[in-house]
Amino acid sequence: MQLNSSYKLFYCFNRQTCMVTNKGNSEEINKGCLDVLNTVLCYSYLPTECLDYFIAALCRMVNMAHFCQSSWDLMRKLLGTHLGHSTIYTMCCMLQNRRQPIDHELLRGAVFFIGMALWGCKKVPSLKHTASSVLPSFLQVLSTNSYLVGHEVILSVQRLLKKYGKELQYVTWNCILDIMESLLKLFETPVQTTQPGFTQMVANLHEILTTIEELYAHGHYSGCVSRFFKIIELCSTKRPESSVSMLIDYDAQQIHPGKENWLSNMYQLLDKYFRHEHRTQIRVKALTILSFTLSVNKHMHEDDLINNVVLPHLSHIDIDKDPVVRKVAADILICLAQSCSPACFADIIGLLDKLITRPMVAYLTSPHPGMDGSDMLQKLEESHLVDIKTSLLGLVDLFKAKLYTRPSNQCLKLYELLITHMKKQYSSPKEYVSYAAATVRKAVSLNQKKDNKLQYDDLYSNYFQNSKSHSLVYNID
Repeated sequence: MQLNSSYKLFYCFNRQTCMVTNKGNSEEINKGCLDVLNTVLCYSYLPTECLDYFIAALCRMVNMAHFCQSSWDLMRKLLGTHLGHSTIYTMCCMLQNRRQPIDHELLRGAVFFIGMALWGCKKVPSLKHTASSVLPSFLQVLSTNSYLVGHEVILSVQRLLKKYGKELQYVTWNCILDIMESLLKLFETPVQTTQPGFTQMVANLHEILTTIEELYAHGHYSGCVSRFFKIIELCSTKRPESSVSMLIDYDAQQIHPGKENWLSNMYQLLDKYFRHEHRTQIRVKALTILSFTLSVNKHMHEDDLINNVVLPHLSHIDIDKDPVVRKVAADILICLAQSCSPACFADIIGLLDKLITRPMVAYLTSPHPGMDGSDMLQKLEESHLVDIKTSLLGLVDLFKAKLYTRPSNQCLKLYELLITHMKKQYSSPKEYVSYAAATVRKAVSLNQKKDNKLQYDDLYSNYFQNSKSHSLVYNID
């Protein structure tokens, strides 16, 4: 073969050799076929009529673990010849061909070779194809709903972004985003979730999204920002908290009076990332956006924000299972109550009233009595009381501030809440055995004198030492 080459003879010989590799023969036979094809390429002339068969043979052989490296070495030689560009074109045509039945290994090999040749660690320097010229073929092949091909597309795009992510142009990013959308739809099919290695494939896909986020954060992302974050939103339940926080920050940019339907956008943001989310950091992030929006716009749009956003989402905050979220919500309500209109004041105080009606117990009676037969108390963590403590301390400060302002009915309402709570503390002391409850008693320090004057005194508590007594006297007549 090295010394006696005939064009017509080698056309038939090469075709038959390529077809032998497709019949699932032994490793020895497949190795012999690769040796023959290597000899033809190195010492003879590969007929263009055999190019399709030659490429197909290598695309299938690269899926075999024992021949993966040798197949890639041979393909790299072919791509370095005058047939290199024709080879890339032929493999793209294979990816776009919808003939049945689908040859999954052939398509997977074509995706692998194209990616490695154009942007892999050993890319072929003579090839001038851009990523935007071959990525549409990657997108087309995903319509086959093939698990193997989809995984190879993910790995190829991953290599591209890690190596050339900062240099990609808008058109290329559009192709990549098209591919990401198709991959997300592919993973939604029930058949794919049962495939071996599905978890790793999903992890690789999310690694691509994380890479794009990093490029965006550093100003190196040149694609459509809104479209990218829509893709993040499609899989937000599976994204890490930092990713969803970035998404919330982006959505928050559209929430201001200058944007159409901004109140509706604020409502939807809370509905998705507060009401229907379970992760604490994300829910707190959504409330932080709400707090910022209120601080900036409440002077002009206070009633609309409270009635259309705050009350619908925080109306049942007292039964929320997350104490951290309840505390943040309590801070927002206290802040609103300081300057809101009288019409909204009653609604906000009503929500705070729900928060402070729960017992403040940090001790439970142990099922095992002490040596002398007395009950033993078991100390609990007080993290579940942080929202009650925050609400009550905020109400105390709010009450002191409202003493100097009108209307007086607001001050009286706060007075009633505090007195009702303190009655519960002293009438049912077992329900208020905690450091938080003692802190509240210390903060309230409220006495009523015979002439209907209210007096604030620092009361003595076992939790506080060296208390210095002073009085602030107010007349509420």
